[in-house]
Amino acid sequence: MGIFALIIIFSNYMIFNHYMDTFNFEFWGFIIAFMTFISSANIFSSLQQTSSGIHYYMTPATITEKYAAAWIYSSFFTIIVYSITVLLVHFVCVSIGNAFTDLNQVIHLPSSEKLWMGFLGILFYHSFFILGATIFKKNPFLKTVLCIILLFMVIGAISTSILTWYMGGIEGMNSYQWDIELNDWSDFEKLDLLMFDVETLVNILKMTLISIPVILWITAYFKLKTRQI
Repeated sequence: MGIFALIIIFSNYMIFNHYMDTFNFEFWGFIIAFMTFISSANIFSSLQQTSSGIHYYMTPATITEKYAAAWIYSSFFTIIVYSITVLLVHFVCVSIGNAFTDLNQVIHLPSSEKLWMGFLGILFYHSFFILGATIFKKNPFLKTVLCIILLFMVIGAISTSILTWYMGGIEGMNSYQWDIELNDWSDFEKLDLLMFDVETLVNILKMTLISIPVILWITAYFKLKTRQI
């Protein structure tokens, strides 16, 4: 946390000395997500060794209590602590900088919608990393990142193939080219490419995105109960 705060102080120093334009909250949101994923991947690090794993399972608490504590610590606690650190250190730096300079920097916080979407995005990927922490005994972070990349590559390839076939049939798949350009949902409606209306399709997509982390969290719980050390 000390190193994290020093980097924020250095960033503000660069701003007040005109080496940077503004404080990029999107960048620090990415850093918070990265730190959350590391925390999630290493939350069951004690299970990587037999001696510490035995001690962990013998701790007088149920698996449900241990999992709940790990889940809260690696998600809400980590996100809140790092977010408060960014805001607090940035606020102090701006206040001190304004007191000794004539720049009068103003803290422009991200909108509540961006903060909420960022929070949901972190929780979405958090489910992958906490599951990876219960599956992989060594290097859970890197292995989980690799699995996520491979998963999205497979999903992308399958989705592209299905959509190409739906629009152009077998000939369209063989050509590997689309004769139309799709920019948003309205293009699908104009070309009559959807079996459902857009609202129904969006609701299906939302339910899918909500179901994925819930399923992964539940799977991680049962995997923890059956984890061998």
